[in-house]
Amino acid sequence: MNNDCCIARFDEIGIKASHTKHEFISMLKSQLKKILPKSRIRVSPYRIIIFSDDAKKAALIASKVFGISSASPAIMVEQDIDLIKKASYRFYEKEKSFRITCQRSDKGFHLKSDEICRLVGEYIFKRGGKVSLKSFGTNICIDLFDKKAFIFSEKIRGFGGLPCGSQGKVACLMNDESDYLACLMIMNRGCLPVVVGKKSFCNKLLKNFDYLKIGYFKDLNCGHYSAIVSGNDFKNLLSGFDCPVFYPLAFVDKKWAKEKFKDVN
Repeated sequence: MNNDCCIARFDEIGIKASHTKHEFISMLKSQLKKILPKSRIRVSPYRIIIFSDDAKKAALIASKVFGISSASPAIMVEQDIDLIKKASYRFYEKEKSFRITCQRSDKGFHLKSDEICRLVGEYIFKRGGKVSLKSFGTNICIDLFDKKAFIFSEKIRGFGGLPCGSQGKVACLMNDESDYLACLMIMNRGCLPVVVGKKSFCNKLLKNFDYLKIGYFKDLNCGHYSAIVSGNDFKNLLSGFDCPVFYPLAFVDKKWAKEKFKDVN
């Protein structure tokens, strides 16, 4: 199936004050342009729309940008119920049951969400589709915003959080897997890391996040930072520093952190 765009979502950014929200979304757009240079990117108050020759690949790439909560390869059509029906049918998989879900960020469309779901579901059902609201095989989603309708059936999970680089620079002590996870978690909170320790961890970060300017120093005396980050717990506190020391894994299940960042381990 040829999808003509990708929609990228942000969650935490959406609840910020308008000025901060605008600043963070602009930062996301700039970072997406760096890793998707051949794509056209449009920003709305609700979503970021990426027009690409390969929407699935664009969605996978976008999902690795801190601040993006999820991304979906999608079909964009006018807000016309007949066009929405036909586009939705393209996502129907004959061997699977289906259900329809609809979200209307744009309330200007004359049909309500439940009416859209009923009409589209009826259209697919009459063409042989099997409906199942609970044990469905395919969830066909319809998202209305910016006076357009976006239809998709897949959500690729992102990291969420804040854009990396929006909250200042921190020194991440890197000696083992726990330190690496702690670094990823602080990046998820918007901090830009400077790796101190094993350079192999810096290389791993650069491989996964080549759109970021991640620095490296052999020891802490080589640069200036607003804080230090460690993968230690509170049983192994660090001391002797003039700036705050953060321990992102102190109150977090390490298995949860590994699962969250499994695609960049």
